[in-house]
Amino acid sequence: MMQKVSVKQRTMVLLLCVATGLFIIWGCSDVKDPEAGEELTREGSIPEDAVKMTPELDVWPPVTHSSEWDQPVPMEAILIKML
Repeated sequence: MMQKVSVKQRTMVLLLCVATGLFIIWGCSDVKDPEAGEELTREGSIPEDAVKMTPELDVWPPVTHSSEWDQPVPMEAILIKML
């Protein structure tokens, strides 16, 4: 047997659906700032004095606290070991 849904519950569900739809439309809209004049590219957003980070320059390298971790082994060594 089906239960009757109250008006309050229907209103809440409707508001939730409308709010969700508005958030989706707002988040997916492609509105550009007319005052900006040009699009910002990835290269344009990187400062001129930026330094490319490499593992050698990493001040805080990642540390693994797992007993299952091993040093990486080159693929050639694995293939020779398998043969």
